Amino acid sequence: MDQPDPGEPAPPDSAEPAQPDLPTPVPPDRAEPAPPGQAEPMQHLRQQMRWLQAIVLVGFAVIAGALYWQSLVIRDELDATERPFVAFKQPEFLPVTGTGQPAWQFVGTWENAGNTNAVNLRAQVSVWTGPGLQEGFTKSEAAPNPIGPMTLGPRTSVTVPDFTLPAETLVAAKQTPGYVAFWGVARYDEARPSRPSHTTRFCYFITWVGGDPIHDTRLDVRFNACRVGNCTDDSCLAQGYSP
Repeated sequence: MDQPDPGEPAPPDSAEPAQPDLPTPVPPDRAEPAPPGQAEPMQHLRQQMRWLQAIVLVGFAVIAGALYWQSLVIRDELDATERPFVAFKQPEFLPVTGTGQPAWQFVGTWENAGNTNAVNLRAQVSVWTGPGLQEGFTKSEAAPNPIGPMTLGPRTSVTVPDFTLPAETLVAAKQTPGYVAFWGVARYDEARPSRPSHTTRFCYFITWVGGDPIHDTRLDVRFNACRVGNCTDDSCLAQGYSP
């Protein structure tokens, strides 16, 4: 039997089977874009997600701003209500007896109309007598003998005798409205720490004296507020007064 020649090619039926044709992998950066019909919905979805994120962020910012504004309102309301407020009220003249000379003592009342203590309260009252009140007389420093310092509790008051006038002065005030004027200032602090100090100023002049200042023991004295000099805190600064 003849042996095949080693130099001759192998018969066709002895060749290795051919490999099937496989698609060549395409790198991601070279991938073909999705057809237009598929890309548009995805872009639309991404745009909606971005809008939703923006709306959520704006909503959080609005809520945060509203809460901050509410905290400021509550703080301001607390400062306006939970604080002392000292005012001058109920001035009157009382007769001075036992001196041999008819005279009248001016008595004023300082009241804390607030809800907390007024601490370190110092109050001064001065008087002007004479015709023709000078412009700006209330800007001169009040009498150098202030009362205090003291603490005035909430919804309480203190009555203080301030000065004495001869009966003849009130007779002149009866004849000439504005002949007698009086003004004063109270300075005080809040009990809460780190809170600003406060100032109250007042100014009145006598417009009417009912009765006889020389012989009577009771007078009906009426007053009007001065054009300036009745103020508190920032409004006093606006009128040119020192703190």
